Amino acid sequence: MDIKSRLENWARWSRYTRIRPASCKSLESKYKSPQIWHQPEIKIEVDLLDALKVEKGLVSLPRRDMDLLVYSYVKSNRDFDIVCSKLKIKGQKNMSKSDAFAIEQNRCEQSLIDVLFTIDTKEKKGYKEATI
Repeated sequence: MDIKSRLENWARWSRYTRIRPASCKSLESKYKSPQIWHQPEIKIEVDLLDALKVEKGLVSLPRRDMDLLVYSYVKSNRDFDIVCSKLKIKGQKNMSKSDAFAIEQNRCEQSLIDVLFTIDTKEKKGYKEATI
C-alpha cells in the first residue's frame, strides 16, 4: 500500500472512532422510551491494524507535521487560509500558498514513511517498545 492510501485508511478510522454521540443533560435524558430503538449500523472499510500503525507513526512525528497531515486527511473541510495560518505556511514570490502547502504535505508524508519503515523493521525483529 502506498502512503496516501494508508493515510486515507487512517483518516476513515480516525473520523469514525472520534464520533461521539450527543447526550442531553436535562430531565429528558432520564426518559426511557417503551419502544426499542436500534442505532443504525455504520459500515466502513478500514484496515484496523494498519490504521493503528499509522496512528503510532503520526504521534512520533513533530507536532506541526502531525497537524498538517491531520488537516490534510481528517479535517480536510477546514478553511484553507485558516489552516495555512495555523501551520504558518506562507507563499513565496514564485510559489502560491497551495504549492507551499503541497510541498510541506509531501515532506511530512516522506517523514511518516521513514517512521513507519522503522516501526515495521522493529516489529519484524521482535522488538517491543516498553509501554507506560
